[in-house]
Amino acid sequence: QLFEIEPIRWFSFIPPENHAFLFSENTTSLFAGYISPAISQKSMSRIASELKTMDFHRWVHFPISRIAELMKLKIRGWINYYGKFRMSEMRKVFRLLHIRLVKWIRNKYRRYRKQRWVKAYKYLQSLSRSYPKLFEHWQYEGFRP
Repeated sequence: QLFEIEPIRWFSFIPPENHAFLFSENTTSLFAGYISPAISQKSMSRIASELKTMDFHRWVHFPISRIAELMKLKIRGWINYYGKFRMSEMRKVFRLLHIRLVKWIRNKYRRYRKQRWVKAYKYLQSLSRSYPKLFEHWQYEGFRP
């Protein structure tokens, strides 16, 4: 008797390399294991290009609270959609956002322009400690700069 096997459909946020694998504890038995789905590299690069096209590191006429307000819905959407299963993978996306924020700090404040970028990053860290609810992702554990 022949069975028809339906092909597996992959979604963009569930990469096939993170879906299923086989492992063995000894030579006589095999076990199937599953890794929970996470954001794919394709989706991460799309978000990175979206951050780049937004060009918010040039919005020096806005205070950081206004930038946080404008970014709030986007960040919340990314967290709700891509962070549903494995939130820790979103750390890579937020690292890119922090790099853009450091660029904004260096463009906005003259005292950070000629200094190393680490000084601006430390300023961003102090902002995240002072105002932990400023950006949407800073409210979650482990996502502050």
